[in-house]
Amino acid sequence: KISRADDQFAGNIDLGTTGSIKVAAGGHLTLEDVSISGLCGENFKCEDDTALITFKNCRLYINRAYRFSSGSFTVDDKLSIGGKGIFSYESKVISEILDNSILEIEENGSLRFSAKYSKSINFIKLNKTSVLSLNGACLYVDAQEAKVENGTIRVEKICSFKTSNDGKIIIGKDCVTECVAGGSFYSEGDVVFEFE
Repeated sequence: KISRADDQFAGNIDLGTTGSIKVAAGGHLTLEDVSISGLCGENFKCEDDTALITFKNCRLYINRAYRFSSGSFTVDDKLSIGGKGIFSYESKVISEILDNSILEIEENGSLRFSAKYSKSINFIKLNKTSVLSLNGACLYVDAQEAKVENGTIRVEKICSFKTSNDGKIIIGKDCVTECVAGGSFYSEGDVVFEFE
């Protein structure tokens, strides 16, 4: 069941094999307390770079490869991404995790950032009290250089980091990294971590 009030949705959404959600150019969709399953391809998308999606306490279930290729999103409170598919962020617009909010990539999940438009990316904006949590997940950066300047990168369970072309991940001086609950990480290939 989906309830609607202007541009806000609440409930559970199953896109199945043919469903889709599109946010029009200049549109802003707010999803609160929503779980979306059946994400694959580009069946949940922003029509262009002026569209925005706000997630408030939501969960996305990726069952196959999924591409977010335009527009941006903000995480206000919590967004969990689960499933065995890859969430591939390919937009040239930077998305943001707001203060006191968390983007969690659940166990066996993968988050991929692709820098199609430049060789170096700030792949997501974290504020001082924002958290990017990798809970037994994989972070893949398809760029020569990726940087996280603020917030906290939390590693739980065993996580992997990958880059293309022997790239490097730069952890800014205002970014905290922490391993909790037996968390550890390993790099696949020649990933270079540089701490400022």
